[in-house]
Formats: sequence, structure tokens, C-alpha cells
Amino acid sequence: MNMKIILRNGLLLRAVCVILGSCGTYNALLKSGNSEEMYQAALRYYQEKKNEKAIALFDMVDYTYYGTPREDTIKFYTAVSYFHRGDYYSSEQLLEDFRRRFGRSPFLEEAEYLIAMGYYLQSPEPELDQTPTRMALVAFYEYLARYKNSVKEEEIQDYIAELQQKLYDKSYQNAKL
Repeated sequence: MNMKIILRNGLLLRAVCVILGSCGTYNALLKSGNSEEMYQAALRYYQEKKNEKAIALFDMVDYTYYGTPREDTIKFYTAVSYFHRGDYYSSEQLLEDFRRRFGRSPFLEEAEYLIAMGYYLQSPEPELDQTPTRMALVAFYEYLARYKNSVKEEEIQDYIAELQQKLYDKSYQNAKL
């Protein structure tokens, strides 16, 4: 009995040490002021889908890399981290700014797709206000107009059909009233 408690407490202690050790590294990195290390760590956290840490580190190095070739990467990955976190409004705002500022970025097509997907994911049930649904439709149509040979075209057509059905259902419910 005592051996089980000791073993359980030992495992718990190891888990706490691992967690605190990784937090300590992250906190030390935040305080270090070394932009290159923070940038590389932010990229690692982004790849690992640790969105909160990636956002914090990208925000810390944002001003350091202003006007450099890394600026568009930082802005794009920050917006995508917000998207993966489920904060579609913040993501959409950052991606719209990205689209205006970096019109020749290799990330532009994906940014425009994510803007449309953010609206799509915010689209409510037909009983509610359909503004996000309309915005998603416009964004998907704009995407298809710009990227005629996109591999995502079939997927987007399915999304468009779903969104249009929501608008039809909304119109039907309004007429029924």
C-alpha cells in the first residue's frame, strides 16, 4: 500500500518537474531579450500547435523584424495561431491587415482561404443573423476568382452550397413568419 503511494507520488513529482522545467525554459526565453532565439522558439511552438506560446513570442519579436523578410512570416503565423486557437475574429483582422500589407507574399493564398474559413466557421444556424454567412460567401467567391486553379476549389464549392442553403433556410423561416 505504501509502495503504491510512494510510486504514485514519485510519478506526480516527475510530471510536475517536467511541466515546471518547460515553463521555466519558456519564461527564461521571454525574459532573455534574444530575438533570434525567441523567433526560433516561436516557430517550434507554432509547429507543435502551442498557439498561446507562439503568439506571445511572435508578438515579442514583431518589432525587431519589422521591415525584414521575416516580417510576413511572423504576421502570418501569428494570425494562423489565433485561427487555430478558435479566435476567428482576431485572426480575420490580422489576415486582412496581412493581405493589405504583403500582396506578394507566398502566404497570401492561404491567408485569403483562412479569412473565408474564419467567416464560414462563425456562420450561425439559420435562425440567427446571417451576416457571417454572407461574408463567408463573398470571401469564398473572391478566393475562387483569384485562384482559379486552386486544389481547394471542390471543397470550397461544398462550403458555398452549405452556406447558400443556410440563407435559403433563413429566407424560408422569415417568409413563414
